[in-house]
Amino acid sequence: MALNTSIRGLQIRDAFFGDGLKRNAGDGDIAELALKSSGGLKIDTAELAVEPADFAGNGLADDGSDNLKLDINGLADTAIDVANDFFAFDDATDSESKKESVADFVTAIAGDGLGATSGVLAVNVDDSTIEIDTDTLRVKDEGITEAKMAINSAPSDGYVVYWNAGAGKLDYKDVDTDFVSDDDIKVENESANCSGSETEFTLSSTPVANSVQVFLNGLMQEEGTGKDYILSGTTVTFATAPEVDDILIIHYVASA
Repeated sequence: MALNTSIRGLQIRDAFFGDGLKRNAGDGDIAELALKSSGGLKIDTAELAVEPADFAGNGLADDGSDNLKLDINGLADTAIDVANDFFAFDDATDSESKKESVADFVTAIAGDGLGATSGVLAVNVDDSTIEIDTDTLRVKDEGITEAKMAINSAPSDGYVVYWNAGAGKLDYKDVDTDFVSDDDIKVENESANCSGSETEFTLSSTPVANSVQVFLNGLMQEEGTGKDYILSGTTVTFATAPEVDDILIIHYVASA
């Protein structure tokens, strides 16, 4: 069938623009979809529904309400590079999402006694009193000086340190007054005072408790009521008076 040659080129193009098509506004030779409420292409929105899950890549998921949410379980698992990696956070100053380096974060949370280098926390030590040896914090050999010890009423030279359970701390004793010296060890011979009637013998110094030893003719006497003798202050009182010519020797440690 011969085509009517009187139809112009524009009329030929218009003949192809049926329902749902229209001429492109920029280039009249190009057809495009004519989406109209009437007379154009009608689209069933249910058929064109797009599910968020269709667009959810790594780290995103459908929250069940047609919204995308962050899902860290969908992210790749890898070791963090604390010196170079970053993390996202919500900035409270302007409620904007921003990023920060792990290294800067670690430095910010390093409180007293802690330091941070390239995102790694470490205990600060002076390396004279405290040191780190093979990842272990320890007291340095000979690192604790007298100035570092909490001693009750810190002493001067000539004292010995000991643990005072009552004070709950280290305390001290004077070597000259609190410890036994040669001069404190007493041996007194009372033989000349033995008369057969004398029962009381006086010591030259007050003895330290439980340090008295009484020997009569070489035999050690027993202290206590109803026994050989009793001790009160500096007085030794016999139950039976030593006889003339008896040898009476008393050993004891004198108190300060």
